Amino acid sequence: MMCIKTFMRVGHMQKKLPVRCLCLSLIILPTARKFWHICANMNITHRYRHSIFRPCVLYYPAIGFISMMRMSVVAEHKQGMLFMLVGPGGVGKNAILDQLLMRVDNLKQLATATTRGPRKGEEHGKQRWFVTLDEFKQMIADEKLVEYQEVHAGVYYGVPKFALESAFEAGQDLIADIDFHGATKIRALYLPNTIAFFVAPPNMDILLDRLLARQDDMQSIEDRLTRSAEEMLYATEADYVIVNWNLTDAVGQAMLLIRQIRENQPHILPSITTTFTTQVTIAKTGNTLTANIPKGIKPTHIAHATLRENGIENPKPDRLFFDKPPVVVKYDEHNRHYSITYHFRYEDEP
Repeated sequence: MMCIKTFMRVGHMQKKLPVRCLCLSLIILPTARKFWHICANMNITHRYRHSIFRPCVLYYPAIGFISMMRMSVVAEHKQGMLFMLVGPGGVGKNAILDQLLMRVDNLKQLATATTRGPRKGEEHGKQRWFVTLDEFKQMIADEKLVEYQEVHAGVYYGVPKFALESAFEAGQDLIADIDFHGATKIRALYLPNTIAFFVAPPNMDILLDRLLARQDDMQSIEDRLTRSAEEMLYATEADYVIVNWNLTDAVGQAMLLIRQIRENQPHILPSITTTFTTQVTIAKTGNTLTANIPKGIKPTHIAHATLRENGIENPKPDRLFFDKPPVVVKYDEHNRHYSITYHFRYEDEP
């Protein structure tokens, strides 16, 4: 009898585990009637028998059933997702975003805060929250931003906390053009609710042509080209790579992926296969080392590992630089294969 009481106390401590409660009741219920009669034969009072068996036949099944029902309600409450379009400037993220907003149900644009002026077709509160530099700094001080970055000199972008968390709770899916630093921070905080699409150019020459077509000033174009090599590093960490060879195809790739993700398909096969490679040239010897980059690993990490494997015991991070050209991309449209090669130079001596 003491064993039964002890067992019930343990079950009471673990009542938050509904499966255990239900299993316990399934074990006890078939034998409860038999034990009831045994206790009667032992002249155990009716009241005391109730105190022993009421938890077995009522308490544990009830707790298990109620807990399972609560789990079901939580499961049915689908939280929203944030689909992030990440990639170098001029690659066509906004054009893809606009098409997806028109063609995908239950998808809204995440309005990010920025200190730059509005571009053609942009509305305050819809695509962006246009604020002054002082207002932006106040948002930082009040910790109202999930992340923020100075993308260009004097131009800040940031993601308001309330915009993300309210949408997730309401089950509203969002899409946004996010800087790769910002994407990394957002994923660290909201990993179950985020998917990163890296939008890649078919080659770097086309990227330059697109930047020129935007009619930005030359200084802005040069800044973007310099930054593009660093932005391309994020491709290995994104969930999927979308190659923007032409807008129709890129939008089709994104729509297919979003549909598969929403349907919780266990094995999502992207329509384009992607490979990543790093090449490191040692300045002192002129030797070039090559290694494949596994998905999810930073190219710089593979570069340092390759140097260690080839006799440089403690490569210094501040001695690894982009070589020229820093990034080479190739797209085989016929075989739907995309490759990115990152070129680094290691200078062991300043």
